[in-house]
Amino acid sequence: MLIGALLCTFLLYGYFVQLSIQAILQRSETAREVKELNVALGELESEYNTERTTLTYARARLLGFSEPEKRSFATRIQLSQRDEVIR
Repeated sequence: MLIGALLCTFLLYGYFVQLSIQAILQRSETAREVKELNVALGELESEYNTERTTLTYARARLLGFSEPEKRSFATRIQLSQRDEVIR
């Protein structure tokens, strides 16, 4: 009985140590991925800022953009469940 309890205790101890090691490894992997994503984000922000400063109406037309025929804007009008306008 005592030997079984000790064996069970050691097995559980080993299991929980393994879980702790896996959690530490996963955390370090996640931290590495976050670093890589931050680098990629920084590169995209830099590219965006470069493109934003060089964008003109003439360049937009060369890229195929045109003025919209009808302009529409977002409003703050919300609909309720019965489609009544709430202002």
